[in-house]
Amino acid sequence: MSEKIEVSEEVLLDGLESLKYVVDIQLSDGHWNYDPYMHGMANGLILALSLFSNDQPEFLNRPDKWVVDNEVTEVCEKDFDGRC
Repeated sequence: MSEKIEVSEEVLLDGLESLKYVVDIQLSDGHWNYDPYMHGMANGLILALSLFSNDQPEFLNRPDKWVVDNEVTEVCEKDFDGRC
């Protein structure tokens, strides 16, 4: 992408605020550590935000266990009072 992109300051600031909002959501427990895809997405968003702040990105390390691995995948038939 070698062409120059012109963006107003208002649009840039709105985009930055939206990016911060998305980063906050993605960095919450259960999102960034859900599975490898979400972990990569979180680190990509951290990188994007660091480009605006001119800081070194602080990437998230891989968790010891993914949230998806903790989920119960067994399906049960509920009895008359809603319990399995």
